[in-house]
Amino acid sequence: KNKPSIPLNPALLFPERTYHQRLDIEMDASGDIGWGFIALSNSPSRLHEVAWDLWDEEEKQWHINIKELAVSCYAAATLGPASQNFYVVEAIDNSVAERVALQNKSTGPALRAIQQKRIQYHLQFNWIVHQQRISSADNDLADALSRNKMIEFAQAAYLRRIKAHQLRRIFCDLSVRHEIKKLVTQVFPQHRNDTN
Repeated sequence: KNKPSIPLNPALLFPERTYHQRLDIEMDASGDIGWGFIALSNSPSRLHEVAWDLWDEEEKQWHINIKELAVSCYAAATLGPASQNFYVVEAIDNSVAERVALQNKSTGPALRAIQQKRIQYHLQFNWIVHQQRISSADNDLADALSRNKMIEFAQAAYLRRIKAHQLRRIFCDLSVRHEIKKLVTQVFPQHRNDTN
């Protein structure tokens, strides 16, 4: 199978105003291992950027929906400073996280808190964000990153025609993760496992 390097819907129209650059961010959270995202650039002068890490013991206790939405925050906080005024397409393979992002509402206090922080990042960096559903099978790059499977990531990148020299690793600042962790723990402990 031979996938293009940017597999998302090419028919998505760029909005007017100053938004002339686009990032396609594929992201994933593994339940008990870690998280990862890859930002695919449409500019030949910009490398595709990847970030991944393991969950700590406290983060491992979170429900998978919280983890998936947290990764969206990590991506925005990490990519935003160098990507202001961008049109961003987020590819999410978790239906609840996608729904919260699309509808901007949740019955779960922890998910609501993370969503509000996510919106703050988008406003701070002047992003226009579009959510696009991606199947788990097509989310192979982010899935491999989230499970810390670098050989699988390299194989998936090869099939997507992404070469090693086109990739650059970036790192999510620990202060961002601490801030998200604080948001979750400020809500009553029983809400660590918000499901919707």
